[in-house]
Amino acid sequence: MLPLVPRDAAVLDMRLPDGDGVTVCRELRSRMPELACLILTSLDDEDALLDSIMAGAAGYVLKQISGTDLVSFFAHPGNTPRGETVSAGVPEKWGPCRRG
Repeated sequence: MLPLVPRDAAVLDMRLPDGDGVTVCRELRSRMPELACLILTSLDDEDALLDSIMAGAAGYVLKQISGTDLVSFFAHPGNTPRGETVSAGVPEKWGPCRRG
């Protein structure tokens, strides 16, 4: 486990050499509930999206997101990234998703 250093946000890749971003998100949020985790991925996969939400991720975006939109996500709490995401259909199925 990583040593805890005060942070507001973490950007995590879904695929890591020694694990996955969902597991890291879950572990970080269990120790730092105020931490906003954003899962950045190339996987356009609804199951991975739902796993991320269940782990407490604040967002799940595809790697095509612009740098401006990525920064905006953290600079303006409550915003959602405007880039390509797989979460576009989630509100209809699961209700509104909000930053935790």
